[in-house]
Amino acid sequence: MKRFTETGKWDDPWFRQLKPTEKLLWMWLCDKCDNAGIIEIDLDLASFQIGTKIHKEMIESLGDRIASINPKKLIIVKFIGYQYGTLSRECKAHNPIFQSLEKHGLKGYPYPLNTLQEKEKEKEKEKEKEKEPNPEKLTEAGKDRGTLEEFKSYAQELCLPESDGEFMFNHWTANGWKNGSNPVKDWKAGFRKWKASGDWLPSQKQPQLFGNRQSNIYTGKTL
Repeated sequence: MKRFTETGKWDDPWFRQLKPTEKLLWMWLCDKCDNAGIIEIDLDLASFQIGTKIHKEMIESLGDRIASINPKKLIIVKFIGYQYGTLSRECKAHNPIFQSLEKHGLKGYPYPLNTLQEKEKEKEKEKEKEKEPNPEKLTEAGKDRGTLEEFKSYAQELCLPESDGEFMFNHWTANGWKNGSNPVKDWKAGFRKWKASGDWLPSQKQPQLFGNRQSNIYTGKTL
């Protein structure tokens, strides 16, 4: 079976920095892989045919030029693009390549393919999406915010009048959902902080019915 070879690899800084055994390993992989650039890892066979001991670390030294399909198989990432250009279902010569890709559970060409590395990246992206707030309830700073009714309801949960909830909602709306120069990241936590201060909310500033003023009246003292 004949294949194209990149004669310019000897001038490629990546290839020049490889150790002699690693260079032989790279050329062995390019020659021994199937027509989709896929090869099963056989260190004993590679060692025998190359003529020197091949270790797993040598394969890892090839970096992102290869990718893991599963614990036993690799794919040369740029192999298909270099050998065939763009694949086509209408080209009969490309059918074995598609068959190999499908056999190994890959999405197909062009790259990136759905290798184990790509699957891990997709899982990480899904986890990040789960952490994202509801897009229908975002401030300009991209943080979650509540509605007026939610503020009123939460005020009651804190044993405060609804008017305090309305006050907080209007306060942050007027300020562009910011505390000073910082965006409101958690409006419920901010609401609780205001309550804990003891004298920031309207209901906390109202005169107390049973405070010192009433006691002074009973004793005949003036304020």
